[in-house]
Amino acid sequence: MAVQLKVKEEGKFEDLPDAKVGEVVLRFSSQASGYLHINHVKTALVNQYYQQAYKGKLILRFDDINPAKESAKFEKVILEDLQTLGVEYSISHMSDHLDALIDHCSQLIDKGLAYCEDADLGEMKEQCDQRQDSISRNNSVEKNLKVWNDMIIGNEYGQNCCVRLKIDMNSNKEYMRDPTIYCCKLEEHIRTGRKYKVYPTYDFVCPIVDSIEGVTHVIRATEYHDRTEQYYRILNALALNKKDLVDVRVTNVQNEECRQHPKHPKNASIGNKNVYYSQNILIEHDDAILLNENEIITLINWGNFKI
Repeated sequence: MAVQLKVKEEGKFEDLPDAKVGEVVLRFSSQASGYLHINHVKTALVNQYYQQAYKGKLILRFDDINPAKESAKFEKVILEDLQTLGVEYSISHMSDHLDALIDHCSQLIDKGLAYCEDADLGEMKEQCDQRQDSISRNNSVEKNLKVWNDMIIGNEYGQNCCVRLKIDMNSNKEYMRDPTIYCCKLEEHIRTGRKYKVYPTYDFVCPIVDSIEGVTHVIRATEYHDRTEQYYRILNALALNKKDLVDVRVTNVQNEECRQHPKHPKNASIGNKNVYYSQNILIEHDDAILLNENEIITLINWGNFKI
């Protein structure tokens, strides 16, 4: 069940569906490929609210299934930012479960619920747009398992294949037209090295790892609402425990303007930077503690301000 998170008139969040004190397990996912943005922070804080309200557990799960983008630097920064926010969590990584994920994919192929595809991306997109079945959709289970093994070992043929979930190529929902759930990636992973040659998609991982880690409620941005049907289809196909999905509206920053300014007003040769103008000004903590009320300060590119 997916529900829209609402706030009561007195400013209190609605109760989580079917939640029991001491038994709620939540997760906050983040990819270690960049900094947290405002909507990441909002989702993390909403998770923290419910974790505290229900005396439950919050899992910080790193979405590290794209070895080309993962960075130990950003993982460290994310941990520091969440510590600054006062968010308490236990840590997991999607890569902790790669063996189990491969096994679950094998189960879907063996049941005839997924198949291996060797068409290129352009051909797959054209078939998706025209709602045409791929020739590979009619592969035998035996052939699919053989190609899947080629992908796992990363041979030349397997590197050019992917695994697709067999749903409905005629669906009005594009994301239900046999979405990709696995593909080959040969880059070195920051945690597992070159042990694995195949990596799953985020949409495939979430329902499975949520079940493995005992997550009871998933609080996510509304942008993921369209993936609800796919989420439950994977759980049902693998006979895994269902979760309650709770959607949180993302935050839009109003009246914000971005301008380009020199990085230094007296040295244009070092390039430009983006400066954002809005009703609020954010400055470094170390600078803020030095300021006094009613003091006049000057900010480069902004002008004079009274604290």
